[in-house]
Amino acid sequence: MNVKNIKNRLESNQKLCVVLKANAYGLGAKKICKTLSSVADYFAVSSVAEFFEIRWLTNKPILLLDPIYENITKIASFGCEFCVSNLTQFELVKKEAKRHKNIVYKIHIKLNTGMNRFGFKNLDDVLKVVEDSLKTQNIFISGVFSHYFDAKSTKFAKKQLLLMENIKEELAGRFGLKRTIFHISNSDGLEKFCRFDMARVGMKVYDDSKFETIKWHSKVIEIQEIKSGETAGYSSAFVAKKDTKIAVVQVGYADGIMRRIAGRGFVLIRDKFCKILAVCMDSILVDVTNRKVELYDDVILIGKDQENQIFICDVASWCDTIGYEVITNISSRVKRKYKSGEICKLLLENIEQENSSVLTQTQPDRP
Repeated sequence: MNVKNIKNRLESNQKLCVVLKANAYGLGAKKICKTLSSVADYFAVSSVAEFFEIRWLTNKPILLLDPIYENITKIASFGCEFCVSNLTQFELVKKEAKRHKNIVYKIHIKLNTGMNRFGFKNLDDVLKVVEDSLKTQNIFISGVFSHYFDAKSTKFAKKQLLLMENIKEELAGRFGLKRTIFHISNSDGLEKFCRFDMARVGMKVYDDSKFETIKWHSKVIEIQEIKSGETAGYSSAFVAKKDTKIAVVQVGYADGIMRRIAGRGFVLIRDKFCKILAVCMDSILVDVTNRKVELYDDVILIGKDQENQIFICDVASWCDTIGYEVITNISSRVKRKYKSGEICKLLLENIEQENSSVLTQTQPDRP
């Protein structure tokens, strides 16, 4: 799903927060932040280091999603809005705020509505945080939020939604909080349960089964012919049951190819699906028996080749994992290229790495 489609799903008064944590899921936080700064209303990261990586690239608010216990005043002084998840953390914030009255501490109160990772479960604790914040001149409640942990389950999502609605009603009735942003929707929540004032969207900015937004490709660097009974790969990973032609592709587990894909996953060479037989550190071995394949042919790991396509969800299925792990596992030695007009070309001028494996992202469309 590109950004234009995401924006079209939102109500006119709903904000869009683009999540850039984990280097924008491994795809390049700096480039995506700068490109989408005119479109997004917010950005979100998960650590102080990630905040400072994009701080100077945008004038939009940046939310730090995970609770922090150090450098609170430092990040507040640079305008970071951050999660408050428990009373111990909030007491630290309050203490810092009283010591540094010239700095505004913008917080988003995290509610635990069922995921049991971060957040307040007790309403009395939430009320205390709000009351104490309103009494402290330089603590500003920018947001109150939670997170769908299984939006594909109507049962769980509706339960979380009801909890969020009840808490919003309670806080609005007691304190007003007219400028506070309530948010719970993530990428999965966009489909059915996109409510409140903002949606935080990560994966769907970068990947959608209806579009080719990411293409990962490499090259054939060797071709081997083996006889029935011969083996290929470490520890005899593959044993040939018949005469087999093998293409060696320059990409391996050091680049992010998971070893468990061997014997289950495929690549595309000349618009044909070819099975992955073994995975080495810097190469994979692919079955190209009875296929016309030549040295330096293009190999598609994720993306489209004429009529056929390999999606991130396909790779995830072959590896018994999820798409998030697939793309965040792609290592830094894979060269990133961004294709979407002059702005993206400019952003890529200084990217140079010696590796035949290339990850190309088609930048999300702007509305």
